[in-house]
Amino acid sequence: MNKKYKNTKIQISDNGLSPTNSVKTYNHQGEEVNSKVAGELPLTIKVNNNEIITLMTLGTKPEELTLGYLRNQGFIESIDDIISIDVRWDIGVANVLTKHKDIKEITNKLKNKTVTTGCGQGTIFGGTLEKLYDNTLPDIKIKRSEIFDLLAKITKYNDIYKEAGAVHGCALCNTKGVLEFVEDVGRHNAADTLSGIMWLNNMNGENIIFTFDDFSKKEIFSYIQINDANQIIDIKEKQKISNNACSGAYGFNSIKELKKYTYKIINENITQ
Repeated sequence: MNKKYKNTKIQISDNGLSPTNSVKTYNHQGEEVNSKVAGELPLTIKVNNNEIITLMTLGTKPEELTLGYLRNQGFIESIDDIISIDVRWDIGVANVLTKHKDIKEITNKLKNKTVTTGCGQGTIFGGTLEKLYDNTLPDIKIKRSEIFDLLAKITKYNDIYKEAGAVHGCALCNTKGVLEFVEDVGRHNAADTLSGIMWLNNMNGENIIFTFDDFSKKEIFSYIQINDANQIIDIKEKQKISNNACSGAYGFNSIKELKKYTYKIINENITQ
């Protein structure tokens, strides 16, 4: 059973590799020195034993990368359709078993390819571009000081780059700090891996509360407490249980979700 993430239904292997290898090199003076180089291995993704694509990766989080790639390419729409993810490095394969054994819909998407410019991805498959126009990003304002603060915090996470170079990093952040950080041989791999982690943790950027720092002693707002995973564990009105003051703005996954908890508050007469 998967115990690393919130989604415990998926059977998931844990076969991450060390990102670097030790090699002997020669410096500018001809002296032999021990150095670290980033690894790069092929990982073939299969769905129900049918080959989809081969990715080059460091291999530190192959299960999460596999899941994120299938999600971002639109091959699998719901994580509930997945039974297991099994990575075997002896044959260089990540096999994903799904509840739907017929993968004709997936193989049809492989017929149409788009080669993108730059190093953001390289190749994307049928329907991915069209679906981009169906998504509208929320109008969120971020202070320049918050961006600089996050950039300073991210520098503490570039362990592989500092050791061996030749990798890209991608971070998932909120205004408080870095939630997840991934390095891989391509930033698209790192972004896909983050997407896989988010899916396994039921994180979609929704069902959120907007907060701001309040260090005054006056209890004039609602205040929330969060755990180490940045999840809300308590909220109190006019009781300063933390310095995280609630702005009064809430984001829900859907109107159905909003109604569900509104009825719960009313029916159970929840006042705090």
